[in-house]
Amino acid sequence: MNALWTLRTRVRDHLEAFYRNYKAWLAKYPFIRVAYTIFSWLSLAVFVVSLLFMRESRTLLVQYLWSFYVLLQFWFLCRSKTLPWKQVVLFVLAGIFVVIPITTLTLQAFHSVFGGRTSDTWSNAVVTPIFEELWKLLPFAVFLFFSRRASALSLSDFTLIGAAAGVGFQLMEELARRWLNSGIIGRTFGYSTTMLGGETIHWDLFALFPGRFEESFFPTMMSVGHPVHTAMITLACGIAYRLRARWARWAYLLPALMLLWSILDHAAYNGQGRLPHWVFVIHGWTGSGYKTRPVFLILLAASLFADYRALNRIRERLPALPGEPPLNPFTELWNITRALFQDRGDSVIGSAFTGSGASLASTCCTGMRKRPAGGSGFRRR
Repeated sequence: MNALWTLRTRVRDHLEAFYRNYKAWLAKYPFIRVAYTIFSWLSLAVFVVSLLFMRESRTLLVQYLWSFYVLLQFWFLCRSKTLPWKQVVLFVLAGIFVVIPITTLTLQAFHSVFGGRTSDTWSNAVVTPIFEELWKLLPFAVFLFFSRRASALSLSDFTLIGAAAGVGFQLMEELARRWLNSGIIGRTFGYSTTMLGGETIHWDLFALFPGRFEESFFPTMMSVGHPVHTAMITLACGIAYRLRARWARWAYLLPALMLLWSILDHAAYNGQGRLPHWVFVIHGWTGSGYKTRPVFLILLAASLFADYRALNRIRERLPALPGEPPLNPFTELWNITRALFQDRGDSVIGSAFTGSGASLASTCCTGMRKRPAGGSGFRRR
């Protein structure tokens, strides 16, 4: 335990020192910011032009918009969040630039040692689901290990972290599918269409968490997208952390079960018709993939209730919105809607966009949050 604490402290101190030196370096050489700004605008201009002449650029834009839409859905549902948008996006980038390369290298190393091809059943339907579901949790694990405010996260924050890493992972996975599916069926009917299964990857505008995997011809099972699986596991980790004092080590059975469920959904879909029959029997007991999203939504609803219940226990010590009843996500949504049509300088507007979640961090850490001097304080994120 002491060795882990020492490692955690030293790595964190070195990273913070590096960040301070980096900021000082930028302040000393301001032309770097100017050069980066010019490069960014030029890159954007080149990308806009490429949309007219390169099919791959349009493919990237379409998939990016779909992935962004999924992340917005999670952002909207996780009302008790305390993480700002910028930090959530960092987890998306971690899913792209950290999880994808590590997963790829792991699978390549596995095949270098044991042979075989990635299209083999044992690889595609057993090894790949296990490593993908595990490595998608890496950004979450690193954050919990090194962050000073990990114990102050709301349950919505746990959910958002997992969802964001899953969004980044699925973005790159879907881009690869769109680029590599150059067959006549894919070009004619869409990149996710097969001759025997019909459309297999569904991106629906009016669906909750689009990007599910399900054959459109005689479907017998489905698999929710990577964001839902990873969000379900990280949310279960948050619930276990909250219940650890009451349930002791038994609390951590919940995230373990959610991880096994995600691997089972993933493996069963990848290995249709190829895995042993008992795998699909167990998969059928869990709903053949159709019960995963409802169970996740039930857990999320219960988590929101728990978060707001914790806030309302100390409501008298927290700054509230004008005319706000007991803290709840619906009043917040109403104030956000009003804010779209009012002056940004209004104190109601300033608080509407921050939400109740910001106070949750201080609730977990100190149990109260003081009202700013001057009277009409508001919760800040």
